[in-house]
Amino acid sequence: MTPETLLASARAMFEATPDACGLLDRCEVIRITRSAGSDGGTTPTESTLASDVPCLYEERVYRPSRVVGGQTVASATHNLFLLATSVTRAIGSDYKIVVAARDDTPELTFRGPIRLDESLGPLVTLGATLVV
Repeated sequence: MTPETLLASARAMFEATPDACGLLDRCEVIRITRSAGSDGGTTPTESTLASDVPCLYEERVYRPSRVVGGQTVASATHNLFLLATSVTRAIGSDYKIVVAARDDTPELTFRGPIRLDESLGPLVTLGATLVV
């Protein structure tokens, strides 16, 4: 089997039975844009780009920060694994991920996601900060 065949097979499995593959939760992918307000500030606008996306999240044991130019620009409290689509592959720091409530766990909102992988595999791996 070629790597392309293996990736296609894995993707088909994740898409057909995401729960069986451990993607038990569902989330919304929301992009936040900012426009100039009349008072000189900015007004955020949220647009839901995808909903009911199979996902899995876990708390990070090790919480590295991303440092650019000597300043911390991002840190993450959780890892998120989302089914790869054109929308989830485009996720950037101006997005938020809202995981739906399930069982005894309330709805969870994650902000400032950063891609932790650049593969074309069946899952997108993100680091993000849980909003409490």
